[in-house]
Amino acid sequence: MFVFDGGVVTADQIAMMRLCPDELDRFEFVEPERLGEVLIPRLARRVVAALAAIGRGGVYLEDGVATSNR
Repeated sequence: MFVFDGGVVTADQIAMMRLCPDELDRFEFVEPERLGEVLIPRLARRVVAALAAIGRGGVYLEDGVATSNR
C-alpha cells in the first residue's frame, strides 16, 4: 500500500468532488488526533507516519511501523 501527499485541497475543490456510488458513499476530513477512531490500527499508523514524513521524503513501513531496511 502506498500513501501519497496530495497537497492541500481548497474549499472549491471539495465542493466539486463527486463520489462513485458503487465504491464510496461518503468522505470525511479527520484531524490527525482522531485517526485511531476512524481507521484500523495498521492504517492509522501508516497515515500518522506519512504525516510525520511531510517535507522529509518517503518512509518505508512494515505493518505501519518504520523499519531500517531501506
